[in-house]
Amino acid sequence: MNATPEQYLTLDETARREHRDYETIRRWSSHGVYGVTLETVSRGHQRYVAVGALERFYREVEEARVSRSRKKAPGQRRPSSKSAAANSRAMAALREIQIVHGVNIKGIQE
Repeated sequence: MNATPEQYLTLDETARREHRDYETIRRWSSHGVYGVTLETVSRGHQRYVAVGALERFYREVEEARVSRSRKKAPGQRRPSSKSAAANSRAMAALREIQIVHGVNIKGIQE
């Protein structure tokens, strides 16, 4: 079996590749989206993202979003404005992922 080494990108390279702001990628790796954190590795003072980790992150965020929407009970209390703002940012990130990667994310409109 031939194992090829995984490609690693700096956070800055990842941001450019994904057409995102550096701070967004850093936030995904520090705080995550829907409880899913972007895996990074550190070497010296630099953090790196494996291309495979980025693909897993997108997939797991979508799974968490779908799972979360299924758990929401009718008449559930409206989230606080801070939660609403965070949710709005997450939805914007998912819409951009949908556009950039050409994937259809159920429940997200372009």
